[in-house]
Amino acid sequence: MQKLFMKILQYINIRKFFIEDFYILQTFHVEHFHFYSISNKEFTKYLSSREYIVIGAISSLTIVGYIICLIVGDEAEIIYLCVHPNYHRIGIASGILQYLIRHIPSLKKIHLEVLMYNTQAIKFYKKQNFIITHVRKNYSDGHDAYAMLKLL
Repeated sequence: MQKLFMKILQYINIRKFFIEDFYILQTFHVEHFHFYSISNKEFTKYLSSREYIVIGAISSLTIVGYIICLIVGDEAEIIYLCVHPNYHRIGIASGILQYLIRHIPSLKKIHLEVLMYNTQAIKFYKKQNFIITHVRKNYSDGHDAYAMLKLL
């Protein structure tokens, strides 16, 4: 099974996204993550503002995952990290995170918030050496979330 994953990863291109990628990013998000509402205005801001970085994973001209981060000084805050369900657990999210760290070598910390019921994401972040710093009560729709931190 590991050999199959490595073979798939050979065909994944991870790169920074720009405003020219708006349509494919927005389409992917609407098709697969519509429950996280992002307006066209927000996508435009993320893709065109110097404060944000958007990194995506592409397979055969199709997005399979992306991350949107706010960069402030030597810290990043993960706003979204989404991977297509068919590409879970083969290293896409890890690759995107590694790309972020390699391409912004000045980063010292990465922050994020994750809903407490999203156990799959929490397990992934812990595997990536994020630690839980505290709980955010009533974070989203009455659900609590963990605030997590990775020191680089």
